Amino acid sequence: MKPKAPAILMLLGGLLILLGESRAISFDLFTPSVRPISADGFRVMLVYEDSKLSQMPEPEKSVIFSTEVRKFLLDQCATASGSPDFRIVTDKTDLSSDEAHWREAFARPRKANPWLMINGKTKGGFEGKMPESVEAMLSLLKKHAGGK
Repeated sequence: MKPKAPAILMLLGGLLILLGESRAISFDLFTPSVRPISADGFRVMLVYEDSKLSQMPEPEKSVIFSTEVRKFLLDQCATASGSPDFRIVTDKTDLSSDEAHWREAFARPRKANPWLMINGKTKGGFEGKMPESVEAMLSLLKKHAGGK
């Protein structure tokens, strides 16, 4: 009897096409080595469109400016030059003097606003629309930081 894995993968691929490209991409299931930020460790980049901030729902704005989220990132992110290595930036931010991994991540196509990229602590990651509440954001961050 032949393995059914190719048929299952084709079915899953078809479902992804039906769901559309605007869905978040989780890299944990099939490609654990692929990460949206080309540096090791738990790193996060959140990009939002400055021009659309005034129309953004308050719960989403609260995620971007949350002291809880920033404290979590300060405590959990990998460090570079002695500082926690994460970015929360607008789409107009000049990253020309930042490390290459931030310039590369910032240049990736964004299909929603705000757009979130997470490297898992040791593998995998997430790339997609930012969660719409502080609680959901913290839950997603904790999942990829190793559950701390």
